[in-house]
Amino acid sequence: MKTEKPTILISLISEILSETDKHKIGSLYLKIYEEVLKTEFLHDNNLPFYGLVYKHFIRLGVKNFIDSGQSNDSKVILRDVLNVLDSCLIVVR
Repeated sequence: MKTEKPTILISLISEILSETDKHKIGSLYLKIYEEVLKTEFLHDNNLPFYGLVYKHFIRLGVKNFIDSGQSNDSKVILRDVLNVLDSCLIVVR
């Protein structure tokens, strides 16, 4: 099984953090959502729910960022998401 860092998600979330145009933010949100749906996070077979936790953590973090009007608190949460993504692996098929 081949694994790698979730570079596409990291790139998209980094991009949404620096974007100010609301239309581009909406477009990036959709790209992140699509990428999350097709991503399989590496997990221990005895604890498969970790993949779900990662997926929901990402989606809720980005949604909070948009709903809050890109508040400073939501930016901190997205940076935490980036830190988590930087330390995990995804399965490449």
